[in-house]
Amino acid sequence: MKLPGFYLLDAIAKNVYDPYAAVFSRVVVSLFVDTYFQVDSSTRGKMEEMLLTWRTAGPSHTEIFGSDNQTQLQTAVWGDQVRNTYTFFAKISIFLSRWHRKARFSPNCNLPWDRWSAQCKRILMTEHLKLTSLYSTR
Repeated sequence: MKLPGFYLLDAIAKNVYDPYAAVFSRVVVSLFVDTYFQVDSSTRGKMEEMLLTWRTAGPSHTEIFGSDNQTQLQTAVWGDQVRNTYTFFAKISIFLSRWHRKARFSPNCNLPWDRWSAQCKRILMTEHLKLTSLYSTR
């Protein structure tokens, strides 16, 4: 029964915003985190989906409850897992960037591999940017 209450809070904050998002922002972290650790895994998944939408639900696609609250919520839910993933993608991206640069100027460069490398780099950079935006408030 806890998820419908969050859906209501979510709908009010997103559709009306002022003054409700500011009022909810005072309690949303403790309320969300306490509830998150009391519910089953299916409900947690739904709450995580909702949390992801809160990143860009505010005016001008900002965090609906503020960047500090969003960071606290994400750290409580995902902890170091997201930070470790960010580090992994950053290292892979740097490696592919260097490798791509070397392969591009090599006289023995195989064109399909060059294209594959560029595509992998684009995918990794997209993931890198997503994770960077996630931790841009730190």
